Amino acid sequence: MTETDFLFPWHQLAASEASSERASLTLGLRSADLHFRELVVPGLGRAWFLRQLSWPLAALTLHAQVKAEGARGRTPTDLAHGIEALACKLEHASGVSSDRIIGVRAFNRDGGRTWDYEQLRTRAHYVQNTYRQAAVRAIRTESGLGLASGFRFGSMRLTSVGMELAQAFLAQPAGTGKQTLESWLERWIDGQAPSWGTNLTKALAPTGASEEEREIVWKRLVGTNDAAGHKRRALAEIFLGESEFPDIERDLLPELRKRDGAQQSSEIALARSFGSVFSTTLRVLGLLTRLLERAKSVSPADAASLQAIRSASKALREAASDYRRRHDKLPGAGSADASSFVDQISRCSGDSTLLEFIVSRDEQVLQLSDGEIHRGPLFRVLDDEESRPEERDGTTDLDARSDSGRTFRLANLFSLVHDCDMESLP
Repeated sequence: MTETDFLFPWHQLAASEASSERASLTLGLRSADLHFRELVVPGLGRAWFLRQLSWPLAALTLHAQVKAEGARGRTPTDLAHGIEALACKLEHASGVSSDRIIGVRAFNRDGGRTWDYEQLRTRAHYVQNTYRQAAVRAIRTESGLGLASGFRFGSMRLTSVGMELAQAFLAQPAGTGKQTLESWLERWIDGQAPSWGTNLTKALAPTGASEEEREIVWKRLVGTNDAAGHKRRALAEIFLGESEFPDIERDLLPELRKRDGAQQSSEIALARSFGSVFSTTLRVLGLLTRLLERAKSVSPADAASLQAIRSASKALREAASDYRRRHDKLPGAGSADASSFVDQISRCSGDSTLLEFIVSRDEQVLQLSDGEIHRGPLFRVLDDEESRPEERDGTTDLDARSDSGRTFRLANLFSLVHDCDMESLP
């Protein structure tokens, strides 16, 4: 499963209706969303805390050492999942409350009995969607932070700086005596029972990055001399002085403009405008699902006559106009898919035509048939509030974990900046 399977986390199914089978509410805008995320904060993927980078790099290092011909459960992916599962479970067992800990439902279900590698690496004892999946884009040399080369995780090779970060993590003391985390993990993966020691949790924990890890990541995050690094650096310089995530329109964008970042500020505003178009479209779709909860079908004209849908349709047209206005001032920064989408909205002559267009872009939750709107094959009542998921996993976007709304990875960068815990730029 790739990162692009999780591009739209902010519009959840209603809690009472949610199930494991979810419609992918992309409306054909998957590539547009990824374009704007990379435009605003390039190279992060879904990473938002430092150990998301250390864990998979450690797995790639260990793979060369524990690899056995034909052995099951020893792929880099298996190792990465086992390491992060153990890290989260140890932190959970110590009583720490952190939104970085995932797998809590599985941990509670086993009653604290499962600690061996062979079980913890599996989804039955952890989660289906892991932090490794969210971090692959961030660790790549291509469009990432330059920690590993290659496209697929299983065949990646660490760069020199990636090796430095992996060794900074693996060289920590763990267990008893002079044992390192690297040797402890090798024995654990091999099925042995190494002494646990009180320092193991700290060495692995999602909240416990060492000073050396923080220094290495900080230099890659804001110290590279390329366009992506310059963008992250300009934002990080502002974030260093903020204890809480700043209001984007009121605080962040004006501050960027003051610092000769007018172009960057305009790009973020364009991305936010796209986000408004998308979420407003989903709001209209959500209102239609509420309507279809009580009826088998409805005509677009009848649906368009309802006050709530008229208001949401008006808001959507306004959002589309705002995007077009901003795009025309900054054409090189836009997305062809986003432009096509808003142009089609503007060509809808009335609200009933607009509703037909929206449903046609979905065809999963709702669908058009014989001139009427019907329930689709994956019909669910969509919550018209942008609520956070009850059970988070490794690919749950940071925007869906907080109240900051759609930030297009600005919240991710803010979190990473503060996780590095540095006082100044390198």
